[in-house]
Amino acid sequence: MENIEAKELTIKQIREILKTLEEGKTHDADLLFPDESSPLLAVSLSFGVSIEDLEKETPSRLKVLFEEMRKANPIFADTMDRFAKVGREVLAAKDLTEPSAD
Repeated sequence: MENIEAKELTIKQIREILKTLEEGKTHDADLLFPDESSPLLAVSLSFGVSIEDLEKETPSRLKVLFEEMRKANPIFADTMDRFAKVGREVLAAKDLTEPSAD
C-alpha cells in the first residue's frame, strides 16, 4: 500500500460513515486508537482501499494513515472531534445524574 494518497471525503462518503456509526458498527482496529474520533472506515474511504487491506497494516502504519486522512479532511475531522466531545459530555452528565450504587 505504498504511494497512496488520502483524498477529501465526499458528502456521500461522510453520510455512509455517519450511518455506520449510528448503527453502532465499528471495527476492532478502532479500539487501538481511543483518542481518534474518526473510524477506520474513514481511512478506507479516504485512501480508496478496502478495510481488508488496512487490516494487513501494522498499528503504527495505521496511525500514520489516520493522520494523513485527517490532514486531507480537516472539516470532517473537526466534525468528528465535536461529536466525540459532545458524546463524552453527555456520558459525564449522565454519570452525575444517576444515583450511586452504594
